[in-house]
Amino acid sequence: MDDGYAVSPASVVFPAVLRFAARVFPLGLELQLHKSKCFSPATDLESHPARPPSVAVGGVLLPEGPARGIIVGGVPIGEASFVTRHLHSNVADMVSTISTISTKLRDRHLQALWSVTYHCLQTRFHYYWLQHCSPSAVADAAAIADQALLEAAGTCLGDSVVQECSRRFGSQTTSTASSHVWGRVALSHRPRSRSLHRDVV
Repeated sequence: MDDGYAVSPASVVFPAVLRFAARVFPLGLELQLHKSKCFSPATDLESHPARPPSVAVGGVLLPEGPARGIIVGGVPIGEASFVTRHLHSNVADMVSTISTISTKLRDRHLQALWSVTYHCLQTRFHYYWLQHCSPSAVADAAAIADQALLEAAGTCLGDSVVQECSRRFGSQTTSTASSHVWGRVALSHRPRSRSLHRDVV
């Protein structure tokens, strides 16, 4: 079995998980409680009597103190500081990848760099975070991703093209807006709608 998620009040969910573990054990399946984590926005799980000692309270330790939360299907769920930390960590990895690929391809393979930027790199931020995190939570990290993509697009098409796109579209999009000029569809990382986290220009 792969990862599973249980949602309910603490007094209900922990006994239910233990019952599930007992039911699947005779089938040769062992629930890895020591790999499990829990989070509640309103209940103190650290001292909750129903929480098994082997189930850790999810979170990270920041300089200003602990930030509680867990990752659900790749998406951070928890306190604002936990979500921000996770998003910025992931966008840092994305920017590093963009920088590395741009450095390797920019001198001799600009067409390949454009294809990789358009089809592969810009979509890395979409699937989990833009579609499943609130616009207010993801905006800062998305702006960082946009800037890295704009720089990669500028390497391919020239800074003048990117600057013209920024002038023409401004706040409408900060992603690879140069695609619009060249008759392509680009996805803006910065969400502008509360109901739709992904915009198309």
